[in-house]
Amino acid sequence: MKRHCTTALILACFAAAAPAGAAQAASFKACSGSFQPDGTPGGGFYGEIKAKGVSCATARRVTQTWARKMAGGAQPPTAGITVLGYRCKGAAAAGGTLDVRCARDRGAKAVSFHGQP
Repeated sequence: MKRHCTTALILACFAAAAPAGAAQAASFKACSGSFQPDGTPGGGFYGEIKAKGVSCATARRVTQTWARKMAGGAQPPTAGITVLGYRCKGAAAAGGTLDVRCARDRGAKAVSFHGQP
């Protein structure tokens, strides 16, 4: 009986700890800030910046660098490009807006943001 209780207690502890870690690793946190189409801070064109597994400072830096690379119009914003080691891809969204996701380390580190006219 004692061995059964100890095993059950250990399993209960692992079960309680696992979802919290898994949920934290899989969730994005909202970050402040936005960028104009040329990458200048402010303006709200590229906003709704979110970070997963990275700081908000890193998420803003990835967003700004992506905006600067796209500013010249040399390639469409839906093209896949690498920015600061993150693989980024934009997708057209409703109302002529754009959703961009950048990821590295098999998605463990990711940044997302939204572009709107």
